[in-house]
This record gives sequence, structure tokens and C-alpha cells, in this order.
Amino acid sequence: MGGQSMIRILLADDNEQNLYMLEFLLKKRGCEVSLSRNGAEALEAARRSPPDLVITDILMPVMDGFALCRQWTGDPKLRDIPFVFYSATYTDQKDIDFGLSLGADRFIVKPEEPEKLVATLQSVIEDSRAGRLRRTAKPRPEEKSYYQQYNQVLVNRLEAKMLQLEQALAEQRFSDEKIRKLNESLADQVALRTAELEEANKELESFTYSVSHDLKAPLRAIDGFAGILEEEHARSLDDEAKRLLRTIRKNVAAMRRLIDDLLGFSHLSSHKLVSSAIDMSASAQAVWEELKCGCGGRKVELVIQDLPPAQGDPSLIRQVLANLISNAVKFTAGREPARIEVGGEKDQGFNRYYVKDNGAGFDMANADRLFGVFQRLHRADEFEGTGVGLAIVKRIVQRHGGRVWAQAQPEAGAAFFFTLRSDEPGNS
Repeated sequence: MGGQSMIRILLADDNEQNLYMLEFLLKKRGCEVSLSRNGAEALEAARRSPPDLVITDILMPVMDGFALCRQWTGDPKLRDIPFVFYSATYTDQKDIDFGLSLGADRFIVKPEEPEKLVATLQSVIEDSRAGRLRRTAKPRPEEKSYYQQYNQVLVNRLEAKMLQLEQALAEQRFSDEKIRKLNESLADQVALRTAELEEANKELESFTYSVSHDLKAPLRAIDGFAGILEEEHARSLDDEAKRLLRTIRKNVAAMRRLIDDLLGFSHLSSHKLVSSAIDMSASAQAVWEELKCGCGGRKVELVIQDLPPAQGDPSLIRQVLANLISNAVKFTAGREPARIEVGGEKDQGFNRYYVKDNGAGFDMANADRLFGVFQRLHRADEFEGTGVGLAIVKRIVQRHGGRVWAQAQPEAGAAFFFTLRSDEPGNS
């Protein structure tokens, strides 16, 4: 706003949002702004330090805008200072007429476009400086007439505001009812989907059981007949026939492992977690005691650090350790000696565990495939496996609210990490 010096404006309004918006608008245009929450506070502040302009709402506690205007225009120290009403959209013409009759210089109905509001205030300031707002000769309404009009205007405004509040409450009740019905509908849909999912899981379990039975039966027959040929008719078979029989039986065994792994993977979703404290060091040691017997005379150095205890399902977490350690044993084939390390540390309510090895490793460009079902990063003739073990690890860890990832380099070993909740109060 223009002028030789900074314009000092006093704002009176009990609505903090209105005060903030007006203060921001006026300060942005170089005005000095002071704030009051009611008419009495504004009157006291103005008598202490007269502003260049006052802007006030009407309905305020302690002293409303009309009473403030009457006091303002009757005070010789303040009456020549421009007085502007800035009031809400439920204002009617009677309010405007009454406010102007009290000596107000402008009555602006909010909300007003910022530029238009500023232009109006600028006009009032210019009129004041030009001496066009003198009120000394303007007659003041008699007390009786004033109070009659004052009471009628306030009653009208209060009725309008009550009507507005009732409308707002009605809209709120309507919205609440819509939300309630929507929540009920959502709850019904969730219940329906849950029931459908439970039914689908039951059907899946039945299907996987049937598939397992139907697949394993012919595999047993194939392996059985191949075994009979190998044992009872060995003399009549040449070396190539014997090799082919061994290959058949080897592939049958691999197929059985694959079926078992797939069944294990599918059952993880329906397995009910039984959470308790887990001694991770003892669990890793127990897994190693079972696995080391199958190392076939290989020299494998396994180091189990002092692992922080975890919270989870002991049988499933043991399976995670078994899959990761057996993987490390498998992929360190050809290393002399093979080195495997199991470690862990606390990390903000979770524990981070790892299984590292000095084995074949892999290219990190393929890491996104690592934990998928049937995903293998090495050829079957290099390392045996079904490609399901790491998918099982990921599923178990995720069901425990943790995450799993890996780091590796080709021919430089691999490290697999996973997180579990720590065995501490508040983390169960």
C-alpha cells in the first residue's frame, strides 16, 4: 500500500484464521499490523497507540464491532481515524446501514478479493489524509434509537449465524451418516472377502495335498521299478543302461524334493505363527549339527558369533537358518577350506542377522530374481537345488515383519541378511 511512511493497521477479530490471513495480506504490502481478539482489547490498544486504520469484525466476545464503532467515533482521540467493518457473508443491508450510521467509513463483506480489499483500504487511507473523513459534525444517534437498532441488528445476525450453524450441523450429520454407512459397507465387504480368502486357502490346501499325492504316487512307482531293474536285472544291463537308471532315480529324487519344497512354501501362508523368545545362537548351532554330517568329508569352517536373541516362531526361524546355512555349504563346494560365518547385531528394535560364505557368489545385476520361486542363478549341473529355498526364507521373514536381502560378487562369496524383532519388552 502506498504512502510516505509505513501504515499502521489495527485488526480486531476473534477468529484466528481471519486474523492470520489479513495480517499476512497487509504485511506483504508493507503495513505494520497489530492484532486484537475483541473490541475492548482493540479500543485499549488504540488509545495507547493510535493506528492509521482499524479493521474489525462484528460478532466478538466482550465488546462487539458495533459497540467498538460507537465508542471509537465518540472518542476525540480516535474519531478521525478511519474505521472499517469487515464482516461475514451472512451480513444483510440492515447491518451495513447500521454500521455506517455509527460512523464507520466502509463496510466490506467478506470474503473479498485480496486486490479489491487492498484497493478499498488504500482509498480510505487517501480520503483520511485528504481530510474527507472528518466526523466532528456528523450527528450521533440517540441512546434509545441506537439500542433499538443495535439489539435488532444483533438479533438478526445471531439468528442468521444460528441458521448457518444449523445448516452446517445438518451437513455434518449427513456426512457422518454417509461415512457410517460406508464403513458398514466396507466392513461387510472385508468380512465377505475374508471369508472368500479363507475358503480359497482351504481349497488351495486341499488342491496342494491332492497334487502332492497324485504326483508322488507315480514318482514312487517310477523309482520303485527303476530300483528293481537296478538290483535284480543288473547282470543283464550294460553300463549305459545302468547309467540311465541312476539318472532316472536321481531325477525322481529331485522331483520329490521340489514337490516337498513347493508344499512347504504354500503352507507358510496358513501356518499360524507361535511367537516366543528364540536363542538364535543355539538354533544356528543345532542346524549345523544336522547339516555337517552331510558335508561328505569336506573341510567346512563354520563360525557362529554371539547372536542377539529374537522374537518369532522358533520352528520357522530355524528353517530360515537351515536354508541359508545349507545354501552356504552348497555354494562353497570346491573351496578349501570353505568358510561360513553367522552373525548379528541389534538395530533399533530389530536385530539384523547374516550368513556369509566364501563361495561362488553371484552377479548383483540378477539379485532381484534371487528370492523368487524357481529362480536360480547357477546351472543345475553346477549346483543342485529346486530354486524354492530362498523364496521360503523371504516368505517366513516377511511374515515376521522383517526383510531379507543379499550382497555378493561372482567367485567372491555371498552374504544373506535378514531382520527380526528383538527379544525385548515392547518388541514382542
